[in-house]
Amino acid sequence: MKRLLFLAVFLFTIVISGKSQELSKRFSVIGSPEMDLEFYEKDPEADAVVLFNVGHSVFLDGNYNIEFTEIKRIKIFKASAMHYAEISIPYYVDGYGKTEIVRSIEAYTYNEENGVITTKELSKKAIYEETINDRWKVMKFAFPDVKEGSVIEYKYVLETPFRSKMPDWTFQDEIPTIYSEYKVNMIPFYEYVFIAQGIKKFDYQNSEVGRVERKYGNVSEAYGQTMGNGFKFKDVIHTYVMKDVPAFKDEGFITSKNDYIMKLDFQLAKFHRPTGGSEEIISTWPKLTEELLDNDNFGKYVKKAQKQAKDILEDLNLAGKTDKQKAKVLVDYVRQHINWNKTFTEYAYHSPKELLETRSGTSGEINLFLIGLLRQAGITASPVILSTRSHGKIAADYPFDHFFNYTAVLVEADDNMFLADGTQSFVSYDKLPIWCLNEKGLVIREDKPFWVSLENNAPSFLSAQFTIIPNVETLKSECSVNLQANEYEAFNYKFSYDDDESKLKDAFLDKGFKNVDEVSTMNYDRNDIPYTMVVKGNSDVDVIASRIVVKPFLEMPIQRNRLQQKTRTYPVDMEYAKVIKYSSSIQIPDGYQPVSLPEGYNVVDDLALVNITYKQDGNQVFTEASYSFKKAVYESHEYPRIKFYYDQIVKTFNQAIAFEKVN
Repeated sequence: MKRLLFLAVFLFTIVISGKSQELSKRFSVIGSPEMDLEFYEKDPEADAVVLFNVGHSVFLDGNYNIEFTEIKRIKIFKASAMHYAEISIPYYVDGYGKTEIVRSIEAYTYNEENGVITTKELSKKAIYEETINDRWKVMKFAFPDVKEGSVIEYKYVLETPFRSKMPDWTFQDEIPTIYSEYKVNMIPFYEYVFIAQGIKKFDYQNSEVGRVERKYGNVSEAYGQTMGNGFKFKDVIHTYVMKDVPAFKDEGFITSKNDYIMKLDFQLAKFHRPTGGSEEIISTWPKLTEELLDNDNFGKYVKKAQKQAKDILEDLNLAGKTDKQKAKVLVDYVRQHINWNKTFTEYAYHSPKELLETRSGTSGEINLFLIGLLRQAGITASPVILSTRSHGKIAADYPFDHFFNYTAVLVEADDNMFLADGTQSFVSYDKLPIWCLNEKGLVIREDKPFWVSLENNAPSFLSAQFTIIPNVETLKSECSVNLQANEYEAFNYKFSYDDDESKLKDAFLDKGFKNVDEVSTMNYDRNDIPYTMVVKGNSDVDVIASRIVVKPFLEMPIQRNRLQQKTRTYPVDMEYAKVIKYSSSIQIPDGYQPVSLPEGYNVVDDLALVNITYKQDGNQVFTEASYSFKKAVYESHEYPRIKFYYDQIVKTFNQAIAFEKVN
């Protein structure tokens, strides 16, 4: 009897456990399995989990626009996951009358109270639209009544007239996903190719002919015969499924998670005319180049810009200058006279005349105009189409136009070749802004397109000199720091803080200053000499067991190593090579002496340099520290060493020096 009772309990447990895993995949159908789930067993530390995410793309009758539907359900485990209840749905407007439309948004929050599941529907009034730029808008909303244990789900429909790019599908998220499915109904007119990124094998993949019969044109039947000038067809339905997809762990030092996350990316390859015949959409890089050069908003735009450039060149004194000197003058002219509207574009959307009248434009407009200006001055210049860091990397094996979202400039002058950009003035005329440093770009030339590296391994420098005078009575230190930065290190400060005193004060309050009394800067408008910042204020002096403790560099060095994974399968992208130097002078308070100075540290190899030394001289303690990463991008097999170097930087550069009273 005991054995039978045990077996019954065991089987009952199995049944209950099995039921707990029967999670619904139907919108608005929910029960105890979803509400009772307290953690995801394959990732117990996850603060939330995607229970299911289902997408479906289908061509509409008539206009053959693509209707994309997405349903997503998330279980919230912890308060730290509340931001997943804020949803953004981007959609595209081309500026020529075509636009995507987001419609039929539904969203619900489910909570369990006293064993009863309650449902809170999203109010239509809570949905609002926000403009990102001239081409992109976003529909936004936040779920109501979300808390730990809630289940949230939403459904929306997006209609797009842009058939050249089928809506993509992302199987992976920053939280784990239990089930993800994408279904695409293809029709015989449009032939697509796709890239399955990060996916070795789907858990389920199937293609089948649909049951519903559709028709193109006028079709009728009489006496068993099909008549008219049209024909009938059925969709071919492709289904892709991934299960138990792990969370994407973004440690930083990457271009974009879109480069590594599991996803499907579609591109129209061929159009089959219903009346007969086919048209290749994009088959080779040379063909893409040919199309761009013949485009009114790209190649032909440059020729229009050359006509507008004539008057400008007459007012500039270029006589007697070399081509490289002329190029510098023209790049600087564009940077100073045309404001970038913070929009990344590959193409131009306003004429060169409008660009000059408004003195404002997109990256594509500004740089295509710059090419026209350079060419009119007799300098060889070519467009370079690229993908910005946040947009993702380019797969060179696939000539997809949507990989690109930016146009820069390749200049050839005096037997020198360099990349230039007219959108901003924070780096030298012969360097690209940081957002362009993304592996490679395609040079668009009539003779033959070619790839050019966008990486920059010429190091940028940052030097910070600290003077610290501790006061044992007030437990405050009088602090000053002199920072000097060039190239991309200067770019970061200039672009982030606009040389604005109040913004810089706030920035240094996060670097160990308790109060910032004064900030002064020099050379903001120059790139040929370092950008200088002088900061004065005070910081707290810590007391531990009657000893005072002072950090030589306050909290300016890296405080935490973001590289935490044991291994890494993708590169460590640092944007650019860099050399960072710190020096500090701490005045020893009267009647005190250092307990002991920390040990120095030094490592130099082919990847990096890390060094720190300490020295007492009279009533002062001097600390010198520096590190440099010699490359912009490190391969995955170099990751363990880079991780180790960052561990050492965090550990050694943030060591405090203790002082005690002299007996």
